[in-house]
Amino acid sequence: MRNIIILILLSLVLFTLNLGAFSLWQTDEVIYSNLAKEILQSGDWITLHLNGEPWFIHPPLFMWLTAATGALFGLSNFMARLWCAIFGLIGVLTLYQLGKLFYNERVGFYSGLILATTFQWIMQARLAIFDPPLAALMLLAVYFFFVGYKLKKPRAYWWFYVFLGLAVLMKGPIGILLPLLIIGFYALLTGELLNMFVECHPIVGMMVACAIGGSWYLIEWLIHGQIFVDRVIGYYTVNRFLGVVETHTGPVVYYVPVILIGFLPWTAFLFEGIYDLWKDKKVRENLFVFLWVFVAFLFFSLARTKLPGYILSLYPFLALAAGKLLDKKERIDVSFYIMIFISLFLLVLVFPLSNPMILNEHARLGLALLPLVLMMGVGGLLASVVYFITKRKDYPVYILVTSMVVFLLIFAYYSTPIIEEFKAGWG
Repeated sequence: MRNIIILILLSLVLFTLNLGAFSLWQTDEVIYSNLAKEILQSGDWITLHLNGEPWFIHPPLFMWLTAATGALFGLSNFMARLWCAIFGLIGVLTLYQLGKLFYNERVGFYSGLILATTFQWIMQARLAIFDPPLAALMLLAVYFFFVGYKLKKPRAYWWFYVFLGLAVLMKGPIGILLPLLIIGFYALLTGELLNMFVECHPIVGMMVACAIGGSWYLIEWLIHGQIFVDRVIGYYTVNRFLGVVETHTGPVVYYVPVILIGFLPWTAFLFEGIYDLWKDKKVRENLFVFLWVFVAFLFFSLARTKLPGYILSLYPFLALAAGKLLDKKERIDVSFYIMIFISLFLLVLVFPLSNPMILNEHARLGLALLPLVLMMGVGGLLASVVYFITKRKDYPVYILVTSMVVFLLIFAYYSTPIIEEFKAGWG
């Protein structure tokens, strides 16, 4: 219980502190909050509207939740972002439980700490966007699948299907496609496909998932006909993978730098962590974590449409790999040598960020980012030094967690007002 309380308090600080002080980002946050506002104004909870016109790009669950809390407490920047913060917390707690189920409580706790303090998870849990809710719902689905599979609790499978359906209602077919694809590969490689098929009642279960996730699609098709199918299924679903939607594209290696930066300050543990999963892939839990990382990364890398947030569903499993690595009895010197290199690189960035001759009109923005980069670099360096002095892994974990709390405090109260000055030119 103590670990759960720590994770809840940590997540609340990181995801909600000064959450409403930042104005909404163009265009996604503004669009999603306006969609929720128009639900309340029009009373139409089925067809989403933007400026009075039907809006078919995404399913409505996120806007339903925002509109519901807005009806109770009023719509504001804080309320627009609240559900992402809630799902960020849900993701952390679910990962803790999954780590316990797969390995042990300490792995679960470390993994939860890592996910909660990962740079990209923090930033996206503080924005009104779909990616944290989608990642959390898919993670819940995976957790309940393995509760059913590992603990032989058949009722858990029904929660698996419920959360698959909710993931579809959150952001479309990817919410069911990706988990089923990876679980299917896992079942084939472990030779458990037949047993899983018998145990989890997939035909009835998929009917439940489709009833939850597909109900809105069916109703909208009945109301709007072919134009709904062409835009939602054709352009915004199929073309999101095969083509480029709204000019959001990039090379195949697009997500490599995204993860290397987004997973800070824990990036140094990814290399040994993923290698350990591969080395011990005969352990079924390791195989599943490795498959999620590998298949999901390949899936999003091959998709033509790319945005940094799409890859967020990998982060819980990357955190699980890092958490398991930190629980190893053996030393992990290589990871901490990599952390020293990353930390020194971050500290070197202090010089251009503090040089107005280099940044010119963005000199003030550099001053906003300067303490953030400095805090992350100093935190990583201090954690590495403590590891090599004490030969313990828990102290560096707590140092890195603390450094990210300080990072967030700096971001929320010092950097945010400065960044706000530049936002008008970025919209």
